Amino acid sequence: MVTVAVNLTRPEEELGEIPARLRAAGLEVRCGSGRRSTPTAEVIDSLRGCAASLAGQELYTAEVFEACPDLRIVVRFGVGFDTVDVDAATARGVLVATIPGTTDGGVADHAMGLMIDLAHGISRHDRAMRRGEWQPHRGVDVWQATLGIVGLGRIGRAVARRAIGFDMRLIAHEPYPVMEFVEEHHIELLSLDDVLRQSDFVT
Repeated sequence: MVTVAVNLTRPEEELGEIPARLRAAGLEVRCGSGRRSTPTAEVIDSLRGCAASLAGQELYTAEVFEACPDLRIVVRFGVGFDTVDVDAATARGVLVATIPGTTDGGVADHAMGLMIDLAHGISRHDRAMRRGEWQPHRGVDVWQATLGIVGLGRIGRAVARRAIGFDMRLIAHEPYPVMEFVEEHHIELLSLDDVLRQSDFVT
């Protein structure tokens, strides 16, 4: 039976239906301890005998690939290869991939949340209130403000869609724009300097 390791930095109960679906497909599933920082020795122990890994934040170093010769593919949850030594993987014949699109919505939501937080000092006021302090503060409106988006990739476009709900003016710097999206959402394409100069918020 093929064994798959799943996100060694999160406990199985946080992984939703993923382990069950893999088991239903006839795969043996191995989950980690759930510690956010997993030592290399523990990563190696968890990966021994595994043919594949749906990787979390654990580090895939040259030492890991050398110690786990059965490993054939590492697929990162979300995007980015920052936790995987791709050169070491390639040298060992291990494929490395990501899952584009899985985090776009969450990252865009987070960006909008941070924007509102900055505009109204929500986190700062929360900390002050917990200290028993009241600090008068007049925020700035996100409504109808100008949002500068540096890069209209999947996440940039997801932020733009959300910003429309705040009736924001959208300006962006993107060397390779998807013009259909730009025109549909009335986004002004500008130089980076002009985006930074004209924006109330930048993402």
